[in-house]
Amino acid sequence: MDDVVIPTAYESQALEYLKIVLEVACDYGLEINFLKSEFLHNTTEFLGHIIENGRLFRSPSKTKAVINYLDLKNTKDVRRFLGLTGYFRKFLPSYSTIAKPLSDLLHKDPLFQFYAEQQIAFQKLKYLLSQQPVLSIFNQNSPTEIHTDASIDGLGAVLLQKSIHGNQFHPVFYISKKTSDHERKYTSFQLEVLAVVEALKKFRIYVLGTSFKIITDCDALVKTLSKKELNPRIARWALYVQEFNYTIEHRTGSKMAHVDALSRYPHCMLIQNSVHLQFHKGQQAYDQITAIKTLLETTPHNYIVKNKLLYKTVNGTDLLVVPDEMQANIIKTAHERGHFAVLRTQDLVSKDFYIPRLKDKVEKCFQNCVTYILTNRKRENQRHVFGNHARIITDKGSAFTSSAFEYYCKKQNSLHISITTGLPRSDGQIEKQNSTIIAALSKLSVEDPEKWYSQLPHLQEILNSTFQRSIKMTPFELLFGTKMKFCKDIEIVELLNDEITTQFQEKRDALRQDARKQIYKVQDENHRTYNLRRRQAHKYQLYDLVAIKRTQFGPGLKLKQKYLGPYKVTKVKHNDTYVVEKCDFVDGPSKTSTCAEFMKRWPNQTNSI
Repeated sequence: MDDVVIPTAYESQALEYLKIVLEVACDYGLEINFLKSEFLHNTTEFLGHIIENGRLFRSPSKTKAVINYLDLKNTKDVRRFLGLTGYFRKFLPSYSTIAKPLSDLLHKDPLFQFYAEQQIAFQKLKYLLSQQPVLSIFNQNSPTEIHTDASIDGLGAVLLQKSIHGNQFHPVFYISKKTSDHERKYTSFQLEVLAVVEALKKFRIYVLGTSFKIITDCDALVKTLSKKELNPRIARWALYVQEFNYTIEHRTGSKMAHVDALSRYPHCMLIQNSVHLQFHKGQQAYDQITAIKTLLETTPHNYIVKNKLLYKTVNGTDLLVVPDEMQANIIKTAHERGHFAVLRTQDLVSKDFYIPRLKDKVEKCFQNCVTYILTNRKRENQRHVFGNHARIITDKGSAFTSSAFEYYCKKQNSLHISITTGLPRSDGQIEKQNSTIIAALSKLSVEDPEKWYSQLPHLQEILNSTFQRSIKMTPFELLFGTKMKFCKDIEIVELLNDEITTQFQEKRDALRQDARKQIYKVQDENHRTYNLRRRQAHKYQLYDLVAIKRTQFGPGLKLKQKYLGPYKVTKVKHNDTYVVEKCDFVDGPSKTSTCAEFMKRWPNQTNSI
């Protein structure tokens, strides 16, 4: 035994407890060094922390080593630094997301690449540890809440308790966790549930056996955990949380900004050199920004300077400060992306830029937008970018046999080809794609299966950015010659010059040539594999009598004969397909199309009739 602390509320209680401890030490022969002992103190240092009047601080003597830490030169230095700072991570909101560039250096990579991103994380952790955040000491009798949030980059939670002397909730413990490569593939709903589970595991010693409230911005979570039928992963998590006495409350994301910052990694925005220079000159001409830069050199503040540009830190995210003369252009650019409403445009701008009184300036911009005034609604149709189709191959569904669809094909000058009934391989590419789409939609819409259609745009993005074995790249990369970017934020770019355009076209042509060779190779492999188990189809002549296979079975037809006939061949088409007509009053359609593998010769017939 090394250090011992005896917490009490009153002096008389402290003396009583101290007497009991000393008697036990005496009975078991334990020695106490009274020169290092302190009695009846309101403040004490214990295990690297300072405890004072129900509050918890970091010990300055422990954090001094972090603040004076030299530069990191190898993975051993990084591991030592993260171990030192990680001891105080409960004091730091978003610790895992801030430290992510440094923790990524611990992967098994022979190259140690310490760039600006890692340096920013290193300095930010040192700066945050130089401050004095305060945590409350957990009180089992106080009302308790756990606030959680999740994103693809990380999970975050905070344990709060209501103060004894007021109605405000104060933080007791912060946690944040970087998502693994496997967890990054979870749906947003699964990430929200995982955030709750991870929070309960971390706060278990505090909340087990007590009643508390879980606050989340995921409305579906409140209803889903009470369902009887859940997928295995959610069911496993639901079983774990049942041992706790909790209630779940939903709050909108705007009221959860304090925990939302724990789960989200600060966004890094790329700006072209010319735009960077434009911002730099604009900020230099703005006296208030120049004054803030000067102040930053001597006094810590919520402003920082990176690459000679001024940023303001808001909820853990560095936002570029926009000069007055550039604010209208930034707002206009964001709005014209889709002529969104005020709140949506405001969200787009505030992800990367800091503009004072942003809402008022967005509303003023809307007053000068003719398109928004006339329509005031979202566009429902996407722009036609790929031109008209030469052929449309479909099955014989009612949607494709309607007069409206026939008129559409005629208007677009497109040839409509209907596949043979019961022969889906005629449209094999789309049938294969449909099987993939159905399987993916069943997973994406697990929260609300009835609204599966809302996942279609997201699924389209996934399919277009998924690696395809036949072409050894993604469909998007094959079409446009570049990898798909998933950033939904504002991007400020200039037109590419002629040299870059030439390089882009050469790269795209090379990609397409490689894809063409790979497609031919896979087609040849499939052709040989298919022919190994296929024999040559029998050739029928005009006016041959045949029996055709029954391809549709309705109620009560499963025991009917498998073939219908006799039928007479009235037309020989390409690819072993035929048009036949009924010769007698028998079951089956009067006239239809079929293929050789669905036909048999009718017995005792002559070659023609």
